[in-house]
Amino acid sequence: MPEVKSEVKSNALMTSAWLLAVSESFNIAVGEAVVAEYILQPEINFVPGSIGYCNEVLSWRGDFIPVMDISVLLGREPLDAKNVAIVAYQEYEGQNLQYVALKLVTEVTQIEVSDESMCETPENYPEVMEPITDSLFIHQGKLTSVIDIADLCNEGYRDYISATQKYDSDQIESAT
Repeated sequence: MPEVKSEVKSNALMTSAWLLAVSESFNIAVGEAVVAEYILQPEINFVPGSIGYCNEVLSWRGDFIPVMDISVLLGREPLDAKNVAIVAYQEYEGQNLQYVALKLVTEVTQIEVSDESMCETPENYPEVMEPITDSLFIHQGKLTSVIDIADLCNEGYRDYISATQKYDSDQIESAT
């Protein structure tokens, strides 16, 4: 997977990232090279019998790719989102890129992040996000999770969510 470019500004290492609002009160950040495309109002189709936070697909570049609604994973109502970010990942080195669409409440925003904005995990951080969160930082006064898309899409994580049904809306309310 391509490296995220970094540069030095005012003695702090800055890294470009995409800020993705995946619910009204929860943001995630992914590396600059991870977002393949931002799509306004794609045609999304329901897939019966699939896990609640990933029960839709869309046609993209001749393939059907899953659509994830992280707000459902966090115990919220499904987003009535009209926009998605197509993100790329690899579960292991050498694998062809895989893609998943993430529902968004606003458009994607490119930001610069530095070590100075990093923070500790709050006690009330949503348990469902812990296995896929690489780090946390504060952006414009709001807690933002740097997540690993490959971990989010991993079969083991899906099994963990299915087995534990860890959709905890109280944790997400108090962590934001």
